[in-house]
Amino acid sequence: MTLKGVFLRFFLLYVALLIVAGLIVHYWGLASGSGLNMGALAGSVFGACFDFGRKNGRYFFRDEKWRSVLGFAGIDVALQLFSAAAALSSAPAETGAGAVAFAVGLVGALHALAIYRRGGGENARQARDQRALTGRSPLCRRAAVCPLRN
Repeated sequence: MTLKGVFLRFFLLYVALLIVAGLIVHYWGLASGSGLNMGALAGSVFGACFDFGRKNGRYFFRDEKWRSVLGFAGIDVALQLFSAAAALSSAPAETGAGAVAFAVGLVGALHALAIYRRGGGENARQARDQRALTGRSPLCRRAAVCPLRN
């Protein structure tokens, strides 16, 4: 799987999970700041990175990790800007676009930090630990056909 495939998978997962989160907030009457957005983000990052690992038999290399973090963060900020523009179009005229831009930037920076933490560094360390204990990569279901065997 290429990085383009990872980005497409992340985008589709993130949009789907955000829609599900919106439905949960609407039908269960939860507060809008209930953390479902971060859950959707973490689930999307983990799902896209896990699929990359399964398909390629490895985790991201260092340069791929940085490109994936920047790509995920870019997709996240683009989706935030889209939703902020939709919200501003129906908001009163006195709502400041500068305040919305600041909020999107702040949330984007926090999301980028979360993406970096979930985007491969911890997973690679866990994989090394498991490989040391079991003699095979956690990405391989059967040790006999694993390209990552010791």
